Amino acid sequence: MNYFKYLFTLFVFISITFCGCYDKSSDAITPASVNPNVMPSPAKTSGPGAWIFRFENTGYAFFYDVNTGLFVTIGVNDIPDFCSDNGGLDIFEVRNLVLPNSDPELRRVLQIVKGSDKSCSIWKTDSPPVPTKDGICNFISTNTPIATGTAALVYTDNNLNADE
Repeated sequence: MNYFKYLFTLFVFISITFCGCYDKSSDAITPASVNPNVMPSPAKTSGPGAWIFRFENTGYAFFYDVNTGLFVTIGVNDIPDFCSDNGGLDIFEVRNLVLPNSDPELRRVLQIVKGSDKSCSIWKTDSPPVPTKDGICNFISTNTPIATGTAALVYTDNNLNADE
């Protein structure tokens, strides 16, 4: 009986491993043109139910891990252009889902930002940079990253605009 339990556990583990390693890659699609200053129109303009906004926009993300002392930027592909506000950012896919609330004047906004193969740099530091664009620019312009490459980012915010 123990042999059967071990064999069954091994079979389940191998099945899960194969499912997790299945190649889901597809060809990259490059957008013809992107104007990040234009907010797309919603799929609908009135009535009950959810509204969905889908668009592409430039952006970046940064993270600091206190335990390892690593500072990571994702989406900054050209530091001098980024710091001088002349671009230097990757394009991300954004989806805003505007949900109805019990009060028709209030709506809950969920945001999902996705990007794969986005520029990524990692720095080792004892203290985090000041969490403003100027603070980040000062840090990344004067320090050399320990690693650069690409990364995938999936960012979800289940209460976007909750502070407003």
